[in-house]
Amino acid sequence: MTEIVLHPATMPSDKALGSMMLLGAGLSFVYYTLWVILLPFFDSSSPVHDWFPPREWAIRIPILLAPNRGKMKS
Repeated sequence: MTEIVLHPATMPSDKALGSMMLLGAGLSFVYYTLWVILLPFFDSSSPVHDWFPPREWAIRIPILLAPNRGKMKS
């Protein structure tokens, strides 16, 4: 197998990487907020509903991503 070696010149700087991560987190927050808070105010026949998954996933996704997954620690 050949080993892939990344040279420092081809890797993004810490500032650029941090900016990309912050942008991704911000966009995710805005999308989730629109999905959970604003979507119920639109009529169910509105085409806006096509931009989002079904509403039950608004609860399932955070539960699945949670580190404890709802388990109590003793």
